[in-house]
Amino acid sequence: MIEFPTCLIAYSPSSQTRRERSRLMAELIDSSNALSARDIAGTVVLIKTDFSLTRTGEWRVNPETLWAVADYFLAHGARVLVGDSPLDACLGDCGAGARHRLSRQMGDLGVEWVSFEESGTTAYTAERRVLFIANPAISADLVIGIAA
Repeated sequence: MIEFPTCLIAYSPSSQTRRERSRLMAELIDSSNALSARDIAGTVVLIKTDFSLTRTGEWRVNPETLWAVADYFLAHGARVLVGDSPLDACLGDCGAGARHRLSRQMGDLGVEWVSFEESGTTAYTAERRVLFIANPAISADLVIGIAA
């Protein structure tokens, strides 16, 4: 059985340094009481984000917020995967190209970039519906969703 515990963290971007944003993100995650920082070491954390772009060519997810969340889990000894499944309607720069561009913006943080398409899916039946869940999400100990 797959369990989906949830924790919602609201965050409003502002003009902060990378260090300030990381400190604030750590405070938000720690204050949520959703998990204990001491239990993170050795876990696999998948950060599911949005690789698509807005009409003006901007990322839907703020790369600095993604960096801060990944930095938190890496600092606590987790193996961090970052991935997304490009939208069906997405044209041009999706998938590998988007991962490459976003990884350049984030620098050499040490996350592993995964492709949901290349990794495949596992079928999961829930109340007469069949869901296809990306294999990195199945194998992760914790999945963090970062919305636009």
